[in-house]
Formats: sequence, C-alpha cells, structure tokens
Amino acid sequence: PEAGGAGPWWIMGVAGMEEGSSEGKTSVSGFFPDFVSDFTQTLPYCFECESGLSSTVAGTSFATPRSAGVASRVLLEARRRLHDSGSIREVLGKPVLASDGTRTISNWQVRRALEEAAYVETLDQYDPINAIFDLGALPPVDEAPWLTVGWGDLSAKSEKGVVQEALAQLGFGTPTRHKTGGFCEYQTAIYKRRWVYWNNPAMAAFNGYTPPAHDPYIYCESALAPVNELPVVGSSPEPAAQDPDTLSCPAAGSETQLASYAGTAPTGLPFVRTSTQTYKVEVSGCTFTKLRFELRWDNANYDLDMKVTGPGYDSGAEAASSADPEVTSKTNPSSGTYTIAVSSYLNVDTPYTVKVFGTR
Repeated sequence: PEAGGAGPWWIMGVAGMEEGSSEGKTSVSGFFPDFVSDFTQTLPYCFECESGLSSTVAGTSFATPRSAGVASRVLLEARRRLHDSGSIREVLGKPVLASDGTRTISNWQVRRALEEAAYVETLDQYDPINAIFDLGALPPVDEAPWLTVGWGDLSAKSEKGVVQEALAQLGFGTPTRHKTGGFCEYQTAIYKRRWVYWNNPAMAAFNGYTPPAHDPYIYCESALAPVNELPVVGSSPEPAAQDPDTLSCPAAGSETQLASYAGTAPTGLPFVRTSTQTYKVEVSGCTFTKLRFELRWDNANYDLDMKVTGPGYDSGAEAASSADPEVTSKTNPSSGTYTIAVSSYLNVDTPYTVKVFGTR
C-alpha cells in the first residue's frame, strides 16, 4: 500500500506502461496502481538534442498527466453531448460533473466508466526484446491482468478505444467491454489495505499529512450505492454490547468444548490494529482446572491475533503468534468474566472461529 503507484487511498494511483514499445508494465514505476498509462514521451530535451542519444524521456510524471488527459477527454466529450457548458455544480444535493437538466454524470460514474474502458494488453502483444531495453518491463498476466496493471491502461491511442468505450459506458453508445469479477475483488482488497496503512496515526505523523475525515469511496461492486464499510478517520468501530455467555459445567476428567464463535476479521497490516472483535464468557458456579481458548482460520498466508484477559489473567504475547490455530490457556481459572479479543494483523477479510474448552 505504501508503494509508488498506489499511494494514499484518497488519490487515484497511476503507474507506467511501455506503450508503443514492449507493451509491458514498467517495472520501475511502482506497484498496485489503480491504472497504468504511457510512461515514455518524446520531448525536446536539450541534452538529447545535442548528443543525439535519445529523444525520449520516461517517468510516472508522464503517465499520470497522460491518464488525467484521457479522463478529461472523456468528460469533455460527455459534456458536449449533453450540451453542458456550465461548471461543476450540485443537483439534488449531490455534485455532478455534467448535466442536461434531465440526466447527470457524477465523478463516480466517470470513474466506473474508466475502469470498464481501460485497455488490457495480452501476452501475445508483449515484446520481450523491447522489454529488456524498457528496463525489464513486466509481461501481461492473461489469467489475472489486475496483478500488474490494475484496471488497465488509460491509453490515448484511438486503436485502444478507451475514450470511445468510456463514453459508451456512460450511455453514449453500446458498451463492448466488461471486466471480470477478479478486477473488482483485487482492487477492492488493495484499496482497503491502502486505507488501513495511510490512516495509521503513526504514518500520518511521520509523513506530515492529515487523512480526509470522511471516506466517500464507492466500491466497484456497490452499483454506485455508498458503502460505509470503513470507519471515519480517527475512530474505531464500536463493538456491539454483549452479555457474557456463562460456561456450563462439564463432566469431570475430560476436556469439553463449551463455547464457539464465528466472525470475519477485516483487512489488517502489521502494527496497525484496524479492528478488534470481542467475545465474553463467564465462569460461575463451576470449578475448572483449566480453560483453553483457540482461534482458527483457513488461509495459512494470513495472520490474526488473539488476546484473552480475565480475573488475574492476561495472555499478552503468548497468544499473539503466527501459528494457526492460536491457543492460550489458564490453569485453575478464577470465577468471573473472560474477554477474548480477535484482531486483524496481516490479512484480507478472513473468516475465523473461536472456541473455548474447559476441563474439570
């Protein structure tokens, strides 16, 4: 999420594409972008003119304005077709970029149109020889193109048809491109990781910025309906009030499962506690020799944390490990309430189960 090309969640990240050369994603321009665009431009740089070595210059400082130009062209053409010569304004309390009095086009509709219209190169268009001179441009991944180019290439080339397709997506023609669900799923996961990383107060203080106080992002799967999936900056989700579940008294001499809970831990990054879900159990009227608490999840590449606190007990780092399951136990537990806290650590939306076992 901190990589160049992705950046803070409140911007649109752009990386470079070696257009007209290897047709690969520029390896030195950053990773996890929203879009890619042409990385190299022909410019009258004095040194190149005098030396005759090269007439081209590369950088994401070219890819970014190129993609902005493509988006601006789409908006300009849409406004022309709506005969709109006014400014950005509010219609029914919402800002719109274009309107003819009967229909409107919002910022999010333009973004969705660009996501669908962005051109996706295929492996058979890739030139591995030119890729060497392009500083190792990465080849397209046909099975999962989003891994390198995000939503795709915001190309100004007419043969790639980005502008015309975006206009069709906005209702000025018949759309011919429809991205598969993998694009949306991957980009949503990347966005959530960016949100978590850049809203970390430590990162904000270190970089000297203040994150926006409201997250207006509309997710690609939401059909333009706002999704309040993430909390307001500076706040934490308030857990629902829960009365402790009183543990039953098991038969003596054997370990028995006494309670089970299921949940989903949202996306998390190391040292950034984005969410903690808690469960409470009560020891009352039964003398246990041992209580054991277990946290399980399926994806071995992810990591969650569990911490258990109660009368005279704090599991601390004992339960915070990369092991699956994470287990902690208390011998001869005192009567009272025990709180089980499950935190995201290094994961993307991970289902889990918590189980409590008792021995008499």
